[in-house]
Amino acid sequence: MDSYLHYKTIIMFKFIELPNSELAKISRIRRQSPTDTLQIHNLIGGEESQDLSFPHATFTLGLDELKNIKSPVPHRTGTRVIETSSSKFNFIYDLNNTAEGSEPQMYQDKLFVKSYETAFKTILNQDTENQSIQVRTLRIPALHIDALWLHDAKSPAKDKFVPVRSQGLFNNNSFYNRKDFFSILKRTAIDYNIDDDLMGG
Repeated sequence: MDSYLHYKTIIMFKFIELPNSELAKISRIRRQSPTDTLQIHNLIGGEESQDLSFPHATFTLGLDELKNIKSPVPHRTGTRVIETSSSKFNFIYDLNNTAEGSEPQMYQDKLFVKSYETAFKTILNQDTENQSIQVRTLRIPALHIDALWLHDAKSPAKDKFVPVRSQGLFNNNSFYNRKDFFSILKRTAIDYNIDDDLMGG
């Protein structure tokens, strides 16, 4: 990402930091030496890197929760990291939580990666001075939905969601408030009568 976008990100949003042990897992999946030390641009005062940026938490919701719980609470499932060059997103890496620790996964699909780049540019173009906003990803695998989740730690009712891919259920790269976003998800889960939470990706 260019320096302007990095500068705005530092001011506006909070990202997470990853220990070297987690970065080493990404190193291995990138076919680099496990002993290589990868630095990450944590965007809140850490060391800069040309490679890995925007580390943020991933969350998931299942269909049963959408159908049966009035105010479903997404579950933390891991961490997502973006590999960037000077002008674009290259790859996406997930560190998925398991009983044995995190497992790395790499996304190389150009359309999917480009969709994330566009979504990030969308959120960076908004005007805000609220520095309590945490960037997250919310996934509903059975509905093939990924969205950036702008979580306001001081006022969660003001959370916003920006769909990255949504199979036509939302307008991608548009902002939705919490109420409208979950209303559409709940209605879709009920109307489609899909029961298999393992569907999707």
